Amino acid sequence: MYKTRFYNVNNGSSIKLEQCFWDVIDELASKAGIKWSEWVDKELLDKPERVGRATWLRRQTVSTLRNSAAA
Repeated sequence: MYKTRFYNVNNGSSIKLEQCFWDVIDELASKAGIKWSEWVDKELLDKPERVGRATWLRRQTVSTLRNSAAA
């Protein structure tokens, strides 16, 4: 099931992801002591232009989890 969240309300930006990704993003942001929207903003800074925001966030979420498991 997909869920759309709005961030950067001034620009009307939204991202649609599966609920399981939002759950992990919430957890990662909480562990970092920041809001989910701040985590998203931070991760999108390095997004290549040709890659969609949702795709990039899925990739970054999986990458972060893999790096955590390997540590």
